[in-house]
Amino acid sequence: FPGAVEEIKQTSQYFKQKYNVDKAFVCGFCMGGALSIASAVRTTEFAAAAPFYGIPPLALADPKKANCPIMGFFGERDNHAGFSDPAAAKKLDQALTEGGVEHEIIIYDNVDHAFMNADRPEVYNAEVAKKALAAMIQFFNKRL
Repeated sequence: FPGAVEEIKQTSQYFKQKYNVDKAFVCGFCMGGALSIASAVRTTEFAAAAPFYGIPPLALADPKKANCPIMGFFGERDNHAGFSDPAAAKKLDQALTEGGVEHEIIIYDNVDHAFMNADRPEVYNAEVAKKALAAMIQFFNKRL
C-alpha cells in the first residue's frame, strides 16, 4: 500500500505540472477506494478524495488524519466485513467526524459491493451508479 500511495502522489504531481493545474482529486474503487483514503491521509496532494467501497487498514491510514475532504460511497448489502460493509462505512464516518475532517459518507440502500461496475451485472446498479457519479462530480467541482 505505501508504494501505491507514493505512485498515486507522483501521478498527481505529474498531472499538475503537465497540465498547469494546481488541484487534483483522487478516486478509487474497492482497493482503489482504500488507496484514495490512504492518499488523502499520507499526502497533502489532493483537494478532495472519493473512495468507493474500500477502507484501508487503520495502521496504514488513520482517517482522522485526512488532509482533504472525503466523500465515500458504500452499499447497504456490501458484505466485505471491516473493509466496505455498512458497519465499516459508519466507523469511517465516525473517525472522520472525530478528526474534524470535512466529509460525507453515503450508504446506498439495496446495493452491493461494486455497484458501479457495469462489467459485473450481478451487482451493477445503473441508477445508483449515475447518482453516485453525479454526487462525486459535484463534490469535486465545489473544490475547484
